[in-house]
Amino acid sequence: SSKWGDQILLEAKILAVADVFEALTSNRPYRDSYSFAQAVEMMTEMPLDQGIVSALIEILPELETELCGRNPEKCWERLQ
Repeated sequence: SSKWGDQILLEAKILAVADVFEALTSNRPYRDSYSFAQAVEMMTEMPLDQGIVSALIEILPELETELCGRNPEKCWERLQ
């Protein structure tokens, strides 16, 4: 018998990581958004595919550069 994690499609795992990252870095009625750095640090403790979280961490500088132009409030150096 295999674990549930083995049965989840890679695409679904990627979407789960992206969804959590977006949720953490977005403002909510009950809390302000977390910085990119705070979000990925929190995600390393979550039951997510940690290989995908590691890949997100690797591209974080490039992602931040891309998103900072459109959403400056999400940039971690502006929030720390």
